[in-house]
Formats: sequence, structure tokens, C-alpha cells
Amino acid sequence: MDPGNFLYRGPAAFYLFGLADAAVLALQAPFHPGGWSGVLAELRENPSLLHLVHRCISALAGVLTVALVFRIVRRDFGATAGLLSALILAVAYLHVRDSHFGTVDVLSGFVSLAAIDQMLLLLRAPRRARYLSSGLLAGASTATKYFGSVLGLHLVLVHFLARGRARENGASMPGHALLALAVLACPLGFFLCSPSVLPSIPELLEHVLFNVDKLKPRVDSASPWNTLVYHARFTLACGLGEPALLLALFGAWPLWRTGRTGRFLLAGSLLLASALVATRLESSRYGIPFLVTLPIPAGILLARLTARLPWPAAVLLGGLVIAPSCARSCAFNRVLKGHDTRIEMLALLRERAQPGEDVLAIGLALDLPVLEKNERLFHLYSSRAGRVELDELRARPPRTILLSLTTPRHEIREWPALEELLAAHYREVRRLEVGDDPVGIFEPDGGTRALRVAYASPWRQTRPGPALVLYELTAPGKTEPGEPLHSRDD
Repeated sequence: MDPGNFLYRGPAAFYLFGLADAAVLALQAPFHPGGWSGVLAELRENPSLLHLVHRCISALAGVLTVALVFRIVRRDFGATAGLLSALILAVAYLHVRDSHFGTVDVLSGFVSLAAIDQMLLLLRAPRRARYLSSGLLAGASTATKYFGSVLGLHLVLVHFLARGRARENGASMPGHALLALAVLACPLGFFLCSPSVLPSIPELLEHVLFNVDKLKPRVDSASPWNTLVYHARFTLACGLGEPALLLALFGAWPLWRTGRTGRFLLAGSLLLASALVATRLESSRYGIPFLVTLPIPAGILLARLTARLPWPAAVLLGGLVIAPSCARSCAFNRVLKGHDTRIEMLALLRERAQPGEDVLAIGLALDLPVLEKNERLFHLYSSRAGRVELDELRARPPRTILLSLTTPRHEIREWPALEELLAAHYREVRRLEVGDDPVGIFEPDGGTRALRVAYASPWRQTRPGPALVLYELTAPGKTEPGEPLHSRDD
């Protein structure tokens, strides 16, 4: 129950994953020949079952978020607008993609939107129960991911909007004590979702302050602007679909004009957008809680446009809006069905069964095969994990070199000299290509760098993983493996 490193992100989702893991194992253990210990032994060898459980939870959260969008929009803007808003989110590329990863971002988006839904009900009927549930869900959102703490501002905003509506209708305005109740419910919601944090509050503060210090944007540089440009292009345009994003932007003003509900939705969405620039890290998944609110103005505007068109034109317009997201999702799915290059290369290295000191791997760790514990099939050479100097390579050339073509050349020390050495004394044994630009197709990575599947243009990639080449030492008649390629006089 020790939250440990989970305090860096928000521990609630990890507790949920842990409870689901325990439930699945408890159901499996009575039917396993080895009982509980046998189940645990299998998971140590292959934890894919737990990965699948986490992915199912994330996918369920994604589906529930789509249902929430429909519920919110239908309540105030009609069933057609609700269905179109839900459709836009249901196919939104970033949301679909991350709903199939066992990460916390889709869960964070779901809980944040659930809190906003309760606040909209509060705006309609400012009762004590609505204030309490809104505060609890705001706390739960913060426990899922710390970006959810901005929902405290939503509570203040919806309270004053509710007071204004009550004044206009001649009803009694909700007192500020109700707002205090909602604010006090926030930490209660946080600790209910992560109870073991209570004895670890000093560690919680330490982790949060560490994140603030290390990840805060550099306001004295171009970092905030570059981060905004990144999120505009990749989190929003690619993640929601370019036409859907345009609809959301053009639908903002009509939504504002619908009254207090529309204004709260728009202002609340902008407050969630603060997560995009809260850190200097460029990760598309950080924008999911904001992204799930954008189909609301997009769907409402699309409903108004399609209402004025004959049904064939309306269907065509709707198809054009969701086409980019559908194309990216289909291409991404096609790539994922392929065999990862790192797995294929690892199998080849095992088949060759060379000693690890005879195989040199050049590239970043994420661009190379992942070895099992205590497995040593190669040793590393790179700017970040360099253990071999160029002079050593010339003096004692390895029999085999594994090169990642996806690792940018500026990440490899003395690359021109290495390239010359490869061309002069090595021949290709196996080349695993992934596309026409093995470096550029992975920029940006969309927040899942280790996956090595193109984010913005997945149709440019032919299979998952980095591009890899295996070289073998030749230099016949000049040297033997382990002897110098050049004499000292050279």
C-alpha cells in the first residue's frame, strides 16, 4: 500500500489497477494447478495478463467518457447535437489510441468530465448534494492526475454562475457555505481514492514540489511558445482531427451565446487547457482532459449545420469531419499488427549465440532490443550510454555491430568516423526497414516514445519498431577479429 513513486503522478489510477489485478488473480488462482503461487510465478515470466487488464480499464474509461459527452450535450442542446459530439470523441485519434494503453490519462479525462457534469447539474439545481459530489469528483480527478487540481477553479466559477442564475430567476441564491462545503470535499475525494497517502503527506508534498521544480516551463525562453505550437499541431489537430478542431473553434462563440451553461462549458474547457503549458514536457496525452471537452462545441455547431442540409450532404459533411481521425486510427492499427523490429532482431541475435562482448549495439536504449534479466547479447555504444571509445573500436573491432537507423545521428558520438568504419570493414547481415524516413516518422512521438509507432502520420510506417541493421566484420586479408584495423603508425 506504500504509494512510492506513484506520488509523482497521482496514485488513484494505480490503486484501481492494483485492485483489478488482485480481483483477476483471485478468480484465476483456484483453477490454477499451482494455486496462488503458480499464478504469481507465471506473471513473473509473462505479465501480459496484467497489461491486458489495465488496457481494458483504460478502454472502459474511454467508452464512459463518450457516454458522458452525449449526456452533457443532450441535456441542454438536444439528442442530435449529443450524438454528433459523442461521435467526434468516439473516433478522435488521440483518445482512441490512448484508450487502448494502460495509462492514466484517459481515466483522468473521464473523472474530470464527470466532475464537470456534476457541476452542470449544480448550475441547474444548486443543492447541497450537488456541491458535495462536485467537490468529491474534483478531488478524485486530482488524485488520478495532479492536473485535476484546476477543477477547484471550476467549483468557484459554477458557484457564482449559479448565484447569478438564481438572482435572475428571483430564487434564493446558494450561500457561500455551500462553496466552502464543495472545497472541503476536494481533499476528502482525494484521500478516498488514495487512502494510503494519508500517512505519506510529507512525501506527497516532496514529490509534488520536485515535479514543480523540475518540470515547470521556462518562461524566460521560447519553451512555452514551442509547447503551445506542439499541442496545437499534434495534441489538438492530430488528436481530435483537423476538421473537428476547426468546428470546435468556430463553435466556441455560438456556445458562449447559449447562456450560462455554454459559458461554463467554454470557460471550464479553457481552464483544463492549462495542463498543456503546466510543464515543459511535450506529451500529447497530457492534453486528453482538455481534448475530451472540445467535441462539445464541435458537435453542437455540426448539428446546426447539418440541420440546414439535405441528408446526403449532411452525411458527407459528417464523414469529412471524422475522416482524418479514422484514417490515422486505421493506419495505426495496421502498423501495430506487424512484428516489432526489436523482437525480430532479438531473435536473430539469440540464434547467432555470440558472446555479448563480440556484439556492439549503437543507438539509444529505446531503439534497441530489450534484453531479459541477466541476458547479455550485446554491449552499448552511444552518447548517453557510451562504454566504448572509437579508438577501442579501431584497435579491437567487434565481430558484429547492431545499428539503429532511428536514433538521430547527433545522438551518436563521432558518427562520421563510425560510418566510415562500417563502410570500410563491415557488411550487412540483416536490414529491418520501417519506412522511408526512419527518424522523421517518429517526430513527434505523441507521448509514447517507447512504442516506436509513428504518431502524426502512421500511414508512413510499414511495421512497428525502429529501423535496425546488423553488420558483420569482413576486412578479409587485412585483419582478424580482435586485431587492429589500423597500425599505430596510421
